[in-house]
Amino acid sequence: MDACSSKSVRRWTVAFLWGISIFLLILYYHYVRRGEINPFASTIYLDPLYLANKAFASGSVVMIAISLFLGPLARFFPWLSSRVCYRKEIGLMGFFMAVVHTYISLFLLEAWFPYDWYLTNRLAVMMGYLALVLFLVISITSLDKIAFKLGYKRWKFIQRLAYLGLFFVVLHIIFQKKTYSSWLQWFQTFDPVLPPASLVISIIILVVFVMRVAVFLLDSRKGPKSYSEKKSL
Repeated sequence: MDACSSKSVRRWTVAFLWGISIFLLILYYHYVRRGEINPFASTIYLDPLYLANKAFASGSVVMIAISLFLGPLARFFPWLSSRVCYRKEIGLMGFFMAVVHTYISLFLLEAWFPYDWYLTNRLAVMMGYLALVLFLVISITSLDKIAFKLGYKRWKFIQRLAYLGLFFVVLHIIFQKKTYSSWLQWFQTFDPVLPPASLVISIIILVVFVMRVAVFLLDSRKGPKSYSEKKSL
């Protein structure tokens, strides 16, 4: 059976498994970067909820990036066309992870993020909320009934706002006070060996934009797109 003709339950299952796998991988990355190969036999105390929150944040961006990657990649690798239909569920799973990250930061990690932190990093917080609101709008309009009422052109315009959302995510990262110092320290010392997760996520977002530009240039050379090509974007 073709993947796109499969039931939504299967697509949601795939998206859920991807989300869990990426979350666990990033969570383990944070442990390893802090020198703990075996988190279950840690020799130092690392707040598991704090690290899980960081994994939810990074995982949400990775999931949204994957949902944006699939269409453009299918233009270069036709065998991926049968997986384009997973974009919606993967993107919605990414949005759900972003909501979890927001909730944990606001209500469960007051020791890490006191009121003063939000004042000091208010511009970063504002960018984060702008990104979350954009992804909320995109998520709502991705529902079939709403997408049908909007029509293709308006629906596609709203979905493309995901790139603006990712831009706000980059600003959310950069405007945090500790980001510049942690990046600079890593580039100067390469200690620890693994780069900050925020740097990795920013590079992933950059790759998403590069891929979008590549597809735009490809389309401008080929001329008008067919309906099937439009669906893959």
